Amino acid sequence: MWDMLSLFTYLGLYFGLPIILGIVLGRALDLNFQTQPIFLIIFLLLGVTGTFFNMYQYIKKGDKIRKK
Repeated sequence: MWDMLSLFTYLGLYFGLPIILGIVLGRALDLNFQTQPIFLIIFLLLGVTGTFFNMYQYIKKGDKIRKK
């Protein structure tokens, strides 16, 4: 049970953290430079791209382990 809980926590942080950081950083820059959603959109897209990259690496690593 604890193994599954730790796995879900790890995956949630591993995949969700780049998106959350992108939103927070983009919002902070928009407030600082008074440029409403420009930085938010840019950093959100970067966060989503980072999440997909992390997901691709995670799946690729899992495929290597299964092939052995």
